[in-house]
Amino acid sequence: MRYINDKYTSKDKKLAVEFLFVDLGGSEGWRAYILSEIDYHRYSAFRSDAQIDVHRLTEKDDYMVCLVNRFKMNNPPIDARLTRSDDVEYLCWTKAVYDIDSLLNIASVWVDITAYYIQNGGTFEQIQKTLSRKGII
Repeated sequence: MRYINDKYTSKDKKLAVEFLFVDLGGSEGWRAYILSEIDYHRYSAFRSDAQIDVHRLTEKDDYMVCLVNRFKMNNPPIDARLTRSDDVEYLCWTKAVYDIDSLLNIASVWVDITAYYIQNGGTFEQIQKTLSRKGII
């Protein structure tokens, strides 16, 4: 299984998100697991953190949940058991992504949109248009 661990910072420097990009192979392609905790209520207690609003999905496969959680533990002992502990979330995307460069770009754009969303609200679609118009993404 191939993977890449990387961190993206929004262009306004207000949000940094660590990802684990994993090649699931076959028809599933690459997936961007979100390793960072994100405070969606930083500027407004009323900002939604619902998965549909912030374009996140929860991993259902127990094996992948265990692997990602193990990675988050930062090199656990070799005999550490794989156990399902914390939920693992990944970027919601409409179709499988087979090209890692495309997924890296998607993650970078998602971080900029998320940073704007946390500060100002709105839908991801509206924010994407705004940031595109401003030349940010």
